[in-house]
Order: sequence, then C-alpha cells, then structure tokens
Amino acid sequence: MRIAGVLSGVAASVLVIGSAWLLDSPTPIAPAAQIVIVPSMQGQERWENVAVNLRLDPLPITGWEPPSREALAEARIADWVIQNL
Repeated sequence: MRIAGVLSGVAASVLVIGSAWLLDSPTPIAPAAQIVIVPSMQGQERWENVAVNLRLDPLPITGWEPPSREALAEARIADWVIQNL
C-alpha cells in the first residue's frame, strides 16, 4: 500500500509540474501561408500523368478501329501497377 501511495504522489507531481511547464512555454507562431506553384501537366507523357495522378486517361480509340496491341498492353500494365501499390 505504501508503494502505491508513493507512486500516486510522484505521478501527481509530474502532472502538476508538466502542466505548469506547458502553460509557461511560449505559444508557437503560425507559419505564413506558403505559395505552391504547380507545373502544367499538358506537356507530360502519359506514364508521368499516371505516376502523378494515379488515374489513367481513356485510350484514344476513334470509330470502329480496334485499339493497337501497344495501347492494350499499356492499359494492362497501368492497371497492374495501380492494383499492386
């Protein structure tokens, strides 16, 4: 019983001293708003756009023309990369 009383007294002392120390410390000054310049994504390659946004643009298919093998392979690889993140 005596050890429990000593430990309670030490814990209460730590709480009182810690709270007094926190109240006495200066308040942090909020940093000024930062301006972030984001480069345009118009000139990026398709793989860079996927790497940055994790979104794949629709494949360019016109009319009844079937997609090329490269376009299908690129779509499968992009899906595989996103699923295995």
